[in-house]
Amino acid sequence: MAGNSSVERALEILQYLSRHSGQHGVRSLAAALDLSPSTVFRLLETLEHAGFVQQNTLTEKYEIGVKAVQLGIAALGSLDLTAVAPARLRTLVSETGESAFLAVRDDTEVVYLLKEEGRYSIRTTALLGTRRPLHCTGLGKSFLATIPPAEAEEVLRRAGMAALTANTITDLGHLWEELALIRVRGYATDREEVEEGLACVAAPIRDYRGATVAAVSMAGPVGRILPHEERFGRRVAATALEISTVLGYLPRSNSQSMAALHEV
Repeated sequence: MAGNSSVERALEILQYLSRHSGQHGVRSLAAALDLSPSTVFRLLETLEHAGFVQQNTLTEKYEIGVKAVQLGIAALGSLDLTAVAPARLRTLVSETGESAFLAVRDDTEVVYLLKEEGRYSIRTTALLGTRRPLHCTGLGKSFLATIPPAEAEEVLRRAGMAALTANTITDLGHLWEELALIRVRGYATDREEVEEGLACVAAPIRDYRGATVAAVSMAGPVGRILPHEERFGRRVAATALEISTVLGYLPRSNSQSMAALHEV
């Protein structure tokens, strides 16, 4: 039992470092994880020796190590997304001029994994590795609309629906209506709900089981995105379907496939 307990605590340290960028001292980690400093120090020594964390010798603080990053990349590669998605994102960018993103879900958040820069400028705080709530992003809504309603409700209950801007949907009934619309039209929207002045359209990526494993989006200033929301939404949905098909997904009906592949 002691060994399992040590493994669990070591994993807690790695999870914390992966979610909180920068360097962290032993005492701050101990306080955040409710562990004794001596326990944290002992585990950090073991993790450092194995290459999963690294210490800054000047500050004596720790951050995520190369081995942990390599494991994350290997996990991503096992989804085949890294092999399949980049070329499709580049095509999307070349046809629209706007920036494209790919994200996966981690419990109550989406995590940005891939980005293709568009020809046109875009100001956004969404960098690779950035986490965002599900309820106010097009990427997040793509997940919420395609998981069982009971699961979506439980996730929202735990995460809450905080307002990030004046346009953020914070009423559960309103969000349910939007999720129903997403299921019908095949793409989700974010109309200045997470960043003022920024809009995006997104669609779910499914695997061979039909489960949503990622989502793809296109983002830009509201003046460039919203006037063409439907056209861009259909194009993003088509990109998501292309990636899904390579992952083994079969649309439930031909009409679903045709709707996603509607000409831009």
